[in-house]
Amino acid sequence: MLLTLVLLLLSNPQLKPLPYTPIPTDQVLESWRWTKYPELQGRGIRCITQDEKGVLWFGLHHGLVSYDGYEWNLIAKPFSNLDINTVHASSNGLIHVGTNLGLFEVKDTLWQCIFSNIEMEGVNVNDIVELPEGRILASVGSVSMHSSISGLVDIHGKEKTFYASQHSKDETQYLFEPNVKWVVVPDKFTIPDAKGDLLFNAINLCYSKSKNVYTAISSNDQPGLIAVLGDEPQHGLLSFRKRYTVQDGLRIRSSVSIAEATDGKIWVVSNAYEMGINVLNFGKWDYYKLSDLFGGVDSNNSILASSDGTIWVDGHGRFFRYSNEKWELYQNPDIPASAASRFMFFESKDENIWIISRLNEVHKFDNTSKVWATYEDLNFQCTGANGSEWFITSRGKVVVHDAGNWHSYGTEHGLIDAPVRIVNMSYGELWALGSHEHTAAVSFFRDGKWHRYSLPQLSWGIDYRAVHESKDGSLWLGPNADLKRHLDQVGGIVRVEDPQHHPMKYRHYTPSEGINIDLCYGIGETADGKIWFGGKPLYTFQDNVWEVIKDNYKLNEYIDFVHTDETGEVWLASRFYGLIKTDGRSFTEYTTANGLQSNNIINIHAVTPNNVWVITHDDICHWDGQGWSTEVFPEIIETFRGGTISKSKKGHLWFNHSNKDWKRRSLTWPQTNPHAYADFRTIRYQPDPNPPKTEFTQYLQEVEAGGSPTFFWTGKDYFEATDREKLEFSWRLNNGEWTEFSRQTLPTSKSWLQANTVWK
Repeated sequence: MLLTLVLLLLSNPQLKPLPYTPIPTDQVLESWRWTKYPELQGRGIRCITQDEKGVLWFGLHHGLVSYDGYEWNLIAKPFSNLDINTVHASSNGLIHVGTNLGLFEVKDTLWQCIFSNIEMEGVNVNDIVELPEGRILASVGSVSMHSSISGLVDIHGKEKTFYASQHSKDETQYLFEPNVKWVVVPDKFTIPDAKGDLLFNAINLCYSKSKNVYTAISSNDQPGLIAVLGDEPQHGLLSFRKRYTVQDGLRIRSSVSIAEATDGKIWVVSNAYEMGINVLNFGKWDYYKLSDLFGGVDSNNSILASSDGTIWVDGHGRFFRYSNEKWELYQNPDIPASAASRFMFFESKDENIWIISRLNEVHKFDNTSKVWATYEDLNFQCTGANGSEWFITSRGKVVVHDAGNWHSYGTEHGLIDAPVRIVNMSYGELWALGSHEHTAAVSFFRDGKWHRYSLPQLSWGIDYRAVHESKDGSLWLGPNADLKRHLDQVGGIVRVEDPQHHPMKYRHYTPSEGINIDLCYGIGETADGKIWFGGKPLYTFQDNVWEVIKDNYKLNEYIDFVHTDETGEVWLASRFYGLIKTDGRSFTEYTTANGLQSNNIINIHAVTPNNVWVITHDDICHWDGQGWSTEVFPEIIETFRGGTISKSKKGHLWFNHSNKDWKRRSLTWPQTNPHAYADFRTIRYQPDPNPPKTEFTQYLQEVEAGGSPTFFWTGKDYFEATDREKLEFSWRLNNGEWTEFSRQTLPTSKSWLQANTVWK
């Protein structure tokens, strides 16, 4: 039946798309963003830094550990009584370490003390920053004020300047080398110890974008102050510009942490239980307590202002996060990190956040959208010709993300009211498929406007799976199940033969032409031009002839999805019998017997015959041409509520979460299940470009005749993006073929061995 539409509902030519604001998601609660590093578990971690090459350095109980993403290397501390307080990677490639015995410089594996006294005791270095021209500034002091040695040491090459109180100079100068230059700090920048002696007891440092040094002067027993020092290298000295005390609204005591936010505000916290958060904003201090919001004590040991504008605050076994003018509280088990006492935070060069449970464990939190991005209330559909990304909202709006801008379209623009699929045609035009006013309908986007028309005899809606552009340019559309016979809906298949030039002219294949298609769960095309229609039964169409596949009982059951890879092979998702591939002549089956996690296949995205993604009832699996990798994204599948997987032109994997009730909302309206709109989101993943490394951990170079050597190997993914126990290995003997990747061991044989690793 050939039909040509003469009526067309046009969008208002003056109506522009509406601005759209993506709904933010709480990334901290997304478990797939967290990576734990068991190598540091229980090793007494105290601090972290990162050098110019991207190598991370951790200060531990036993010394320093470096980590380049693959290898962990320990540099043992030189003295058993040395405790590491802080570590800093300087621009000259040296690692500076603040300890209870002074300031050390580490190069390769050698430790050199560059600031201490002749007795090497009482010089407690607790923080380090780098000033311009490579100058190192370190704070010296302790909250117990047990030593008179306190202040700031400024090291530039061989020049050393120590800023201290008059009392410190009088009492301790004789303990230091004569080449140390002493600068006496004005008394108003000091605090008294238990004896009443004034000390410049420097606890924490922050070098601001305005080239000021903010220094916390604090102790366990006295209200502290913030000293603001100017960096004036032309004079070779720091200038004491300003101080802030309790009279200015500052409330600090005991250990203090300072951070500068991206907007220039200075944030200050301390771990005294009754103190709160201090924020310096244009010279005025704002003060508030998180206990007023969340209860508990106001003991905040550390603070981080990350590059995205977020503030991270330790909360004594929990932590707080301030973003978009809102505070959130996080604690185990809602997050994987746990701490009996304190959290520390560090932002690495890739903008990830390292969260350290002091003395206990280390996690990396992916705080970016480079690898993972979640968009609430959106399902990804396709990439436009100009690289734009197109989505559908749970309420049926179409959203476009183009060059950082977001806009939406609705029925007022000519869009159908219940789209379930958007496709980008080969000639660059977008089509939205689904329903309009409870009738199967389409809209196409042309000249900046949506144009829609209905297909009243097809069904109440077009199934989201039943959309396919064939090699001849035709657009094939199939019906959703549960036809309304009383409205003369007959099912069948609609073919828009030339959508580019005649978008409203279509052919409707109906039961009168010998087909009985009441539902269609997918359409694909093999390289020979044969069109395949999923559902029950499985139909094909070629040379104007319709056929039902009858000689394979597995294909007589429901085929719930159909996908065509770029080579022209069609992949069929059986509801009961696994995954079936065909080239139009023969069939290949993949089931639990050869590696699939389940025979109930929900969705497929096949790039090539050797790169196939499959969603089963239990898992997301990947086929690499040799074998199946399972448990690829276990955290994703745990929250999966139906939906699809697809790969965009940009190389991203998209996981759509949307349930069956949502896809059938036009049929059930107005009695649609309210849960149909819940848990509606899309998750974008950028595959990891860094491969894992494989190494033999135990082997023999030579074996005596008749000997039986044993080989052990292991793999390491870059920054543990994949857990080691989930890595799969391939091996070959005597330069033969590589085996399938798996976690199985090597059988006994007499051979020459190579091994390789795959990551997920």
